Amino acid sequence: MEKSHAKSTDYQNLESAKEFSDKCVEAAENGAPVADRLWEESHGGCAACGKCKMTVNE
Repeated sequence: MEKSHAKSTDYQNLESAKEFSDKCVEAAENGAPVADRLWEESHGGCAACGKCKMTVNE
């Protein structure tokens, strides 16, 4: 985000891309276990099937 020089479009609450992304870290960390579980449930062993190159932890 910083390399792209992204700018806020919320002119009532101007903040840098770094300030905004820093606020998202805790939510992302808290949501990761749920997202991982949902991925595994919906793709049931996807990494082992060989049809895609992604694993849950990538």
